Amino acid sequence: MFRTDGLKKLIFLSLCLVFSLALSFLEGLIPLSGTLPGVKIGISNIVILAVIYIYSPKEGIALAFLKSVLLTLLSGNGSSFFYSLSGGLLSAAVMGLARSCKTLSPIGVSMLGGVSHILGQLTCAFFMLGSYTVFYYYPFLSAAAIISGFINGYLVKLLLERLERRV
Repeated sequence: MFRTDGLKKLIFLSLCLVFSLALSFLEGLIPLSGTLPGVKIGISNIVILAVIYIYSPKEGIALAFLKSVLLTLLSGNGSSFFYSLSGGLLSAAVMGLARSCKTLSPIGVSMLGGVSHILGQLTCAFFMLGSYTVFYYYPFLSAAAIISGFINGYLVKLLLERLERRV
């Protein structure tokens, strides 16, 4: 896509982190009544996926890590840290690997990221609660993750197409 020098890259990634945090906070304000507990749209992951495509999986994983840490510190919700971290890092890693598959568009990559995010969080819940029953939620949460992954991936696809036209 496009490469920049070190300072511009640092500024761009810093802005992406701030934007991702802002989207996370905004997402917390969206009421999703009638859904399963824990279902979110995952709009902040749009930024992470875009960074994976614009730069590399390494930057996307770093962004996911920093987002989890800063979100925990800024929200004061320490109990969500391990869930956020496990889901975010697994999702970013899977999206980074899937991005190298030429047959997958950002939509498919995002859908895989959404499903792996759920798997990471449920695995974390399993270790915290010591119960396999948390995995009973996986099919239901995965369905929601596939839908939101499709929407988020489509938005990233549009963003990348627009950026390519400008560069």
